[in-house]
Amino acid sequence: MYLIYMGESTNFDLSPVQEERQHQIHAGLIIHESAWVSLNGELTALYKRYFSIDKSELMPFISSDDLYEGKNEFIEWESGKRTAFVQDLLDILIRKEIPLIAASLNNGVYENAKNNLNNPEALTKPLDEIIMERFLLALNMYMDELQMSTMDPSQIMQSSWTISDYSMLVCKYGGSVKPEFMANFLNNSLNIPNPSVLEDISYVSKERSLIGQLADLCAYFVMRWLTESDGDHSYIDYINGLQDGRVLQVIYPVQL
Repeated sequence: MYLIYMGESTNFDLSPVQEERQHQIHAGLIIHESAWVSLNGELTALYKRYFSIDKSELMPFISSDDLYEGKNEFIEWESGKRTAFVQDLLDILIRKEIPLIAASLNNGVYENAKNNLNNPEALTKPLDEIIMERFLLALNMYMDELQMSTMDPSQIMQSSWTISDYSMLVCKYGGSVKPEFMANFLNNSLNIPNPSVLEDISYVSKERSLIGQLADLCAYFVMRWLTESDGDHSYIDYINGLQDGRVLQVIYPVQL
């Protein structure tokens, strides 16, 4: 089974950000269950090394923005240490070639479509659900491609395929992904869901999930890359590294 660990990031709550640069991102790390133990083990070892955690202590919860900007619990970390920690985290994904897909929607585009009454989707659905619908579309297509890559031409031509691996979304408690988003996606006759993507969503506490925190960090860098693509910023290097390392597979920009 594949576990799709969902992360999200937005800059809507930052008042200085102009509306045309306001984005919300939903990103998913696609991890096969056979790789889960080693991935979680490497993340745990990395956290313990940087935070000097005792075996009896819980792993800390990290905020992506605080880590990147050096705020709050990271205020005493020098920039070099923060950069090294982020790169070590992303290097694990690159080394294991764990796929990442993301969907994004610009808040200005959404509000304009809703206020001008020219888009039924914007009038009837919250922004989060629209992004998740596109994410699920991208996920379904990616899982189709993943399954086809293991089949020979005669199997591909068959009217129905044998499902070799299922996949399940793993989202965080208190996040913006609601259970009804999946149900609405499946009930939309325009969508052709992949039967390997399970209808149920599993929810975990981000404070107890290192992989969930890593998914949030990836979503954060995608958000910064989309909204502030000009200039010399390290998040651009991080995104380029994820692309070159065959981690970042899809960024689906929602058009309304």
